[in-house]
Amino acid sequence: MRGIMDHVISDNFLDRESFESIKEVVMGSNTIPWFLSWGVSSENAEGEGAYFTHTFYSDYQIISEYFKILVPIFKEVRPKALIRARANMSYQTSERIYHGMHTDYPYEHKGLILYLNDNDSCTVLEDGTEVECRENRILFFDPSKEHASTTCTDQTVRSIIIVNYF
Repeated sequence: MRGIMDHVISDNFLDRESFESIKEVVMGSNTIPWFLSWGVSSENAEGEGAYFTHTFYSDYQIISEYFKILVPIFKEVRPKALIRARANMSYQTSERIYHGMHTDYPYEHKGLILYLNDNDSCTVLEDGTEVECRENRILFFDPSKEHASTTCTDQTVRSIIIVNYF
C-alpha cells in the first residue's frame, strides 16, 4: 500500500480468485442488471453523457441479490457501517473526457473504488492527483471531498466498484 496525501492506493488488493469472481459477475455478459444513469458528476448533468450502474446496497438495505459478491472486499476493509455500494460501467469515448468534480455525500465518511479492468481513464482527486485505473487496484479516499472520473479511450468499458462506508 502506498499513501499519498489523504488517500491510499493498493495494487493486487484481493487474491486472484476473489477478484476474478467479482469481475466475472460485474463484467460478464448477462449476469447482473444494469441501469442507465444520466450525468456522471451530478444527476442529470447536461453534457456529461450517461453511464450504467448496479446498486448493491443503499438506504440501509441490501438492494441486489448479488450483494454477496462484495464479501471479499468487506473481509479486507471491515466497514463499521455501509452507506452505499454499487458498480459503475461507462463506455469508451474517442477522446478522454474529464467529468465535473463532485462529492458523494456532504459529510465526512470513507470510500473505496475497486478498479475491475485496466484502461486509460483515471480518478481525479481534489488535489489534482490522478489515480490510474488498474485491474485489482483499490483507492481509499474521503468521498466527501471533491473528485471526478474520466472516460477511457483504449477499452470498450471502464468498470469499477464503489463503496461508501464508515
